Amino acid sequence: MKPDFTKEKSKIRVGKHGVTQGVVDEIVQRLKQNDVVKIKILKSCLKNESFNGIAEKIVKLTHSKLVETRGHTIILLRN
Repeated sequence: MKPDFTKEKSKIRVGKHGVTQGVVDEIVQRLKQNDVVKIKILKSCLKNESFNGIAEKIVKLTHSKLVETRGHTIILLRN
């Protein structure tokens, strides 16, 4: 049975500066603590890059697994 991550609140927001090293470090830290992280991609971030491109970049840089996308939110699982 697949766990329900929809009730989890967004822990991290990615804004107009995009996927910075600080954002990556914060995601990695949260993954170490919780195994699962919910990330909201704000509209200001989507002006320069697509949602899927941002999601792929975050997964690659954090060495995590993409569990689910919903709207502008991604849910990552520690690999």
